[in-house]
This record gives sequence, structure tokens and C-alpha cells, in this order.
Amino acid sequence: MKKNKSTIILILVFFVGLSVMLYPTISDYVNQLHQTRAVANYAADVDKLSDADYTAYFEAADAFNAQIAADPDALYFPQRFPTYESTLDVTGTGARVGDEVEIFGHDIPVTEISDKLGTIPYEVLTGISNRVKRVYYL
Repeated sequence: MKKNKSTIILILVFFVGLSVMLYPTISDYVNQLHQTRAVANYAADVDKLSDADYTAYFEAADAFNAQIAADPDALYFPQRFPTYESTLDVTGTGARVGDEVEIFGHDIPVTEISDKLGTIPYEVLTGISNRVKRVYYL
């Protein structure tokens, strides 16, 4: 009986170790299937958008940006804007992971952002969270 218990425990340890080893491979495979489906849905959604849809999205974004620009504390108090949460929801907009977004850079200098915020460029640059991926060009 003692030998059977140790054999069962050994088999359980083996299967637990095997499942820990195989988990990344299996989860990557499942995620890849979902990503393929998401990319296919994205392409279909983008194909359905008309020029009027694009124009409507850009006009809504411009209006929201103007509303935020009018309030210097807008970034600190998002609850002042009832459409804030829905603006962050990009479902059905054609935006996807990997799209480039320029907050400041070649087309938008950091001095323009700092002027709108009433501060200096150094504070804008150092105020960026560490979660934001940095891309450096020399």
C-alpha cells in the first residue's frame, strides 16, 4: 500500500510538472487562434467603413480634443468628461494593437504639449509612465 501511494504521488508530480512545462505552448497556440480571428474581423470591419464613417470619427476626436484642451486639468480629472470612457473604447474603430500613435515627436513637438499644459518640456517627458514603450531614434 505504501508503494502505491508513492507511485501515485510521483505520477501526480510528473503530470503537474508536465502541465507547467506545456502551459506556455498551449496558451500561445490558443492565443494565436484568437488573434487570427481578431485580425480577420478587423479587416472586415475596416472594409465596411465608409468615408463618412472616417469623417465622423475624426470630427468626434477633434471635438473631444478641443474640449480637453479647454480645461487645463482635464488629464487629472477625467470624470469631468462624461464621454471619457466611451472615447477610450476603440471597438469597431479600426484601431488595433501595433498602430502607431504620435503623442509628440516629429509632427507634434513636445514644446507644443508643454505650452498647452502650462509647463516645461522636461516635466512632460518625465511625467510619462514607465508602462509606455520607449522607441529611441539616433
